[in-house]
Amino acid sequence: MGAVKRGREVALADWRLPLSGPDAVRLAAWCGAEWLQLDFGGPGRAPRLDEPGRLEAVQAASSEHGVGLAGLAVNALNDIGLHAARNSAAGVLARRTVEDALATATALSMPLMFLPSFRLSEIRDEGALSRSAELLGWACRLAEGSGVAIASENVLAPRQVQRLLELANHPGLWLVLDTYNPVRAGIDLQAWMEALSGRIHRQIHVKDGLAGAPAALGRGDGDVAATLERLSHSDGRLHVLENDYRGRGGWDLLRDDLAWLRALRLPSLELNEAQG
Repeated sequence: MGAVKRGREVALADWRLPLSGPDAVRLAAWCGAEWLQLDFGGPGRAPRLDEPGRLEAVQAASSEHGVGLAGLAVNALNDIGLHAARNSAAGVLARRTVEDALATATALSMPLMFLPSFRLSEIRDEGALSRSAELLGWACRLAEGSGVAIASENVLAPRQVQRLLELANHPGLWLVLDTYNPVRAGIDLQAWMEALSGRIHRQIHVKDGLAGAPAALGRGDGDVAATLERLSHSDGRLHVLENDYRGRGGWDLLRDDLAWLRALRLPSLELNEAQG
């Protein structure tokens, strides 16, 4: 990422935008966002970032437009199964995908790579939890010395998350907090943050909803402002807008969400490599 950027708070997530990769970098600059999280890509998604020329195009767009590359989502794992049996075809593909994504995150000097646990990677029982922890711990060890922190994003209850962290058995495993996913899953987000505060990464996914359906920030039942205010009492956070801006009305929603988040005047951020 190069030099530390100061006083910057807002990022976009390219998998929630109508454009991806280098085009998403340019869109972030046009919107006035200073940072971008990218999806690694894969079948049924945007082209993988390690396809010929794509990584270099992202780097060039980032440099030209001054948009920092904050983190890499390996969303393809939701279509593979993060907790697939290690020696199964899906398990082998999951690990190969993590290896390739880490090489990309390292090449782009990203401080964070996160492995989501949704759809085929959702953790529903003890076996899935144990296998997920094994892969997450392996990923953390793989990333040692790379400058890339590894995080999990999931909708587990606090005790289950603590169990996941214990089984992964690596102090470098972080958690990506989402301001609405736990609420939609019926989890007490305030209790979740209190129980896991020491492992919440600085990059926070910010979205809202109403009765489980998407909603503009501050217009749902997620009490997003209170969540961000509570988090602001610790070190500065990078707020990543993750409402869905791809459909009809997406531009207006993105504009309104950016304005809402800026108006909160939360503490600014200094983002260094692998900073928790």
